[in-house]
Amino acid sequence: MAGDRFDAGDMERQSQSDPGLVAEAGLDLEIGILRGGGFPVIRDVVMVAIVAVSGGSLSGVQGLYEACARIAVARLQDR
Repeated sequence: MAGDRFDAGDMERQSQSDPGLVAEAGLDLEIGILRGGGFPVIRDVVMVAIVAVSGGSLSGVQGLYEACARIAVARLQDR
């Protein structure tokens, strides 16, 4: 797939126009359906954390929970 530092929201958006990506994810029992809601936190080119949220892609405004989590991480990184 896209490596170990992919953004789940980007993968979900890419899957909408890439049937090969959808098929590849479907063959992997640990992935299945591509949905947004997770992203890596990178500091000085090192992945220091992964943030995951749930529910945002299934109801309401798609990507809202992920967007809120990104704002929170950005505020923490500014300290």
